[in-house]
Amino acid sequence: MLVDTREVSSGANQLVQQLRTKHHSKVLVVSLQTCSFVIGNRCAVIRKSVSDLSLVANRTKLAEQLRKTHANYDQVYLIAEKDRIKVQKGWQSSANAVHPAKHQNFQSTLVLISQTKTLLLQSESQEETADLLYDLACDQKNTGSEIDAQLADIATISSNTGDKKGKRMKNFIQIYSAIPGLSFVDILTLCFQFQSFKEAVESSIVQLRSRCKFRIRIAEIIYRFFRHNFDIRMTPL
Repeated sequence: MLVDTREVSSGANQLVQQLRTKHHSKVLVVSLQTCSFVIGNRCAVIRKSVSDLSLVANRTKLAEQLRKTHANYDQVYLIAEKDRIKVQKGWQSSANAVHPAKHQNFQSTLVLISQTKTLLLQSESQEETADLLYDLACDQKNTGSEIDAQLADIATISSNTGDKKGKRMKNFIQIYSAIPGLSFVDILTLCFQFQSFKEAVESSIVQLRSRCKFRIRIAEIIYRFFRHNFDIRMTPL
């Protein structure tokens, strides 16, 4: 499972710990473009607090995030998590939070989200969110869409920018991220299957499909991108 760095920096440590200790999940912290978690080849999860979803001012930003995530993933879930409050011995879910059904702004935001292809889930705490993520990841595994362990290794290498190989892999990821319609797992697949950027650029649609197991639509998107005013000399690789 891949988790965005912003989730960790914003205080989701308890969630990540729950995934690792209770569910024994391999959780890798990486920089994801649009979502909070990637739990399958083309399945993403966005995590939002109830208070975030209750602010009308956040709707435009949320709509843009959903649009970009849907452009790159076939399945998109949004988990609405109850806010936590500070107590003497730590944090706990707010027991005094307004019930979502009675919260007009929150409810109207959910209505807007439900009009998209986004699948909505609600959570009482970080622990419950971890349980939901684990269940969703298991669903991906049952359909053969789980993230391959070798691709997870690529993500681990790219996070080590102090290493020459890690820095090179991060450069690959940055360039491939410019290709529209690719999930983060698609990007990792390109990094894994092609030893050089030049090799990927010169690949045919047939080669992209056979080596990376891409669907025809994804292979065509990559092929057209590399041949549309693209100059390999402008890349750092």
